[in-house]
Amino acid sequence: MKALSLPRPFAWALLTGHIDIYRQPGLPVHAGRLLIHVGDDASQATTRAALRQVAERSGTDMALLRNAYDQQCALQAITGAVTVTGLGWDFASGGAEPVSYTVTGASRAFRPVSCHGCTGFFDVPQAVIDELDIPGYVER
Repeated sequence: MKALSLPRPFAWALLTGHIDIYRQPGLPVHAGRLLIHVGDDASQATTRAALRQVAERSGTDMALLRNAYDQQCALQAITGAVTVTGLGWDFASGGAEPVSYTVTGASRAFRPVSCHGCTGFFDVPQAVIDELDIPGYVER
């Protein structure tokens, strides 16, 4: 299976259903199931901005969001999965590669599984997949 490595705030927001679009220039063409890998931690300012945006959109208390965020996103681990249902293209720049994924069906792993990924898109080793338990995606 393929995985997309994201900074922690974006992985968390996708897997909790607070956002359903992920934008990043140069994404590969992909449709269907996609594991979410939490790569590097973002700066404190980026994390605060992401949590503030989620709080505003959802009406959830910032302290509750911060607590959930701190407990649910292990670094350098596969933490869940989504289904890519749409691609966004930037035709002004030639449209050769998608610049966003629209996702549905976010599901968190019962237990994050350590996995050293690389920046962006990568193949997940079978040994890691064998350890995953993500309802609706990879079940043991």
